[in-house]
Amino acid sequence: MTRSRWILALVLVFACAVVGGWRIHVRHNQRDALQRELHYADLLRTYAAEFPPGTTRQQVQDSLRKRGMKTQSFPAFSGDASQAELVNIDQIPGPMGCGPGSENIAIRFSPAIIGQRYNSPSDAVTRPDLFKLFLDCM
Repeated sequence: MTRSRWILALVLVFACAVVGGWRIHVRHNQRDALQRELHYADLLRTYAAEFPPGTTRQQVQDSLRKRGMKTQSFPAFSGDASQAELVNIDQIPGPMGCGPGSENIAIRFSPAIIGQRYNSPSDAVTRPDLFKLFLDCM
């Protein structure tokens, strides 16, 4: 074999090794993402069972406080809802242009009094959802 064929063969072997390594890396990341999503779904089922519809905001806050969990109020997801309580369950990397984000359980409430614009201890849980929150975006 001539020298140019040896070089071409080495370049092809190197390219195949790079592509193979990249594919292994992608599969590993996909497996990790699937495991995280399954864990998040389990947590969501746990919160849904613990705080069924009709549970008051006060009961939710008391229960979370007893376990030492911090919550963050977040603006309503729809016009007829009070602020949701976010429970941080994981830190996640942000998309391009954003800082790190968080995966949260958003416990949504309906206001005790229709049209009420502030949180009341008697607001009732409607349902918990998964909610990604990204801050520091351009």
